[in-house]
Amino acid sequence: MDIAQMDIQVAPGSMITAKGEVIPQDQTFDIRVDSQNFDLTCLDLLEKNGVDGGLLSLNLAARGSFKDPMVKGELGIRELVILQEKQAPIDFSIELKNRRLGIKGDLGPTMEGGYHLDTRAFTAALNMDGFNLSPYLKLLGRSQLTGAITGRVRAEGQADQLEQIRASAGFSKIVIAFAGKPFVRVKDADLTFENGQLNFPSTRIELMEKGSLTVKGRGKLGGLLDFEAKGEIPLEIINPLVEEVESATGLIRLQASLKGSLASPRVNGDLLFNGLGMAVDGLEQDFKNIEGHIRLTQDKIEILGVKGYLDEGSFDLGGSVGLKEWAAKTFDLKFNAHQLNLDIPDLMEVSLNCGLNFIGTDQASTLTGEIILLEGRYYKDVELDLIETTQRTRKIKPVGGKKWPGFLQTIGLNVHVSRREPLLVDNNLAYLAVSPDLTIQGTAASPILAGRVQVDSGRIHFQRAEFEVKKGVIDFVNPYKIEPIIDIEGETEIRDWTITLAVSGTPENLEFKFSSNPSEQHADILSLIAFGKTTRELRAADGGSRFAPEDILAGYMADSLQKSLKDATGLDYLEINTEDTESGSRGGDVTLGTDLSRQISVKYGVGVRNGETVQRVTTYYKLLENLLMSGYQDTDGQFGGELKYRLEFR
Repeated sequence: MDIAQMDIQVAPGSMITAKGEVIPQDQTFDIRVDSQNFDLTCLDLLEKNGVDGGLLSLNLAARGSFKDPMVKGELGIRELVILQEKQAPIDFSIELKNRRLGIKGDLGPTMEGGYHLDTRAFTAALNMDGFNLSPYLKLLGRSQLTGAITGRVRAEGQADQLEQIRASAGFSKIVIAFAGKPFVRVKDADLTFENGQLNFPSTRIELMEKGSLTVKGRGKLGGLLDFEAKGEIPLEIINPLVEEVESATGLIRLQASLKGSLASPRVNGDLLFNGLGMAVDGLEQDFKNIEGHIRLTQDKIEILGVKGYLDEGSFDLGGSVGLKEWAAKTFDLKFNAHQLNLDIPDLMEVSLNCGLNFIGTDQASTLTGEIILLEGRYYKDVELDLIETTQRTRKIKPVGGKKWPGFLQTIGLNVHVSRREPLLVDNNLAYLAVSPDLTIQGTAASPILAGRVQVDSGRIHFQRAEFEVKKGVIDFVNPYKIEPIIDIEGETEIRDWTITLAVSGTPENLEFKFSSNPSEQHADILSLIAFGKTTRELRAADGGSRFAPEDILAGYMADSLQKSLKDATGLDYLEINTEDTESGSRGGDVTLGTDLSRQISVKYGVGVRNGETVQRVTTYYKLLENLLMSGYQDTDGQFGGELKYRLEFR
């Protein structure tokens, strides 16, 4: 089979060419593959993993018989750019001859090696002279880490006879920095493996110039192990490694050993915490002054008292975790907190006491105990639309949900939640004092609530009205999901009317009802809430003209949108009006405005009159506290002004 020439074009200018022949009868072949200036960025896999540029050159020749092939090739990469940083050229060569594969190249570190396909004998050598680790650390997402390594690695032997392999590694210097400051430094580290024996002489690893770790040991394949590690680890070392943690401080004193054999290892370790502290994303407070002792063996993790503070609140953790083949199998943990303050940004702040117990196995466990709310405040604002809430609404739940790890489904919950002082709900919708008496049940993957939340007192802010809560309870009785059943009733006085607002049902099927004394129609009650007048009074004030539902709707829309508009744009006014035109049809206009100073305001309006759009700009100037002058001009060419004097009677 002849291959005169086969061109594979991956992208314009990036082509791989192959030519040659294959003779199946003789089981021989002669093939050449070439490519020049192949753009690596046209390969999505490389581009997605940080390769910003690079030109590949390839020259590969293969010939001979199927049983004894001969291959010779060269590969080079020029103008290589990784994460916007230019790299040194890469050269690599390969040769297969007489059943021996040889490789040689400069990939940053220089390397050379060989492997015999029949005897499996191999040699390998790697030399690093200040090899730059920075681009590879960037590929791992650690852009603030930089580093270099100087050392050598040698190995030879039979690939199928591990005990006959001889290997050595020596590193004169390993340096890693974080944001230009020392992070990890190692000098004169050596490692040897010969006759099945691994030797690791004592090596000191310096950590951020604030701590160090000394490691040493030896071990034999199929024989005894004897490794030790001892030192002080600054917790600050996790700052560049864990994005959710900032400002970690304190020291961890470590003493650990590995003895026994690979088949039956004996592990012993002690971790002593000294003054640990950190800030965690999602919490306003900092952890501080964490002290404690954790002991590790091959079959157990013992927490021999870990105590600390979250701001001024204290907590402690103790107990044990049973291990089997380094997997957690049994649990017996206790967590207590006293005056623990939790401040979740843009949601709530709460102070609590708690005592929790976690007992069981990896197949079935329970979390039990009590949480006592000492005081707290929920302050997240609620977006509520008057028009939607005056009618029964059914919300469509999204299909599916978050899938939790299976382990969480084995954890049963039975935690009682009570209060010492009422929990405050203080947002744009209400100011309430509530008393929870709840039990958290179900599983950690699907928790449910059972019990009641009593509304002790408070007010509900609804448009321009403020309703005093007369009664209120929120019951949790659904045994399958968290579904509160709401029953709250409040009253407000508007002139001569007492208006009652009753909210009932579940969040998915919530019903709002209004009633009044003296009794009024539903539209009149809404008009009283929105404008302080009934629809009859509004018609009378408008000279007896028709006061249509769109007038009420326009008022509701302006009232609902004004705060959101001000927050988003900085504008101070939003007005939506409707009126009858000379032709008898309904017209309308929208006006936006802002205060330029305490005396000067500007409003811009767009309206529809008899099917035509009219724009108007009006400027207001406050001459005195009760004296206002204004002037306007519109796109019809009309202009004018007025002077208003305001008198207030109390």
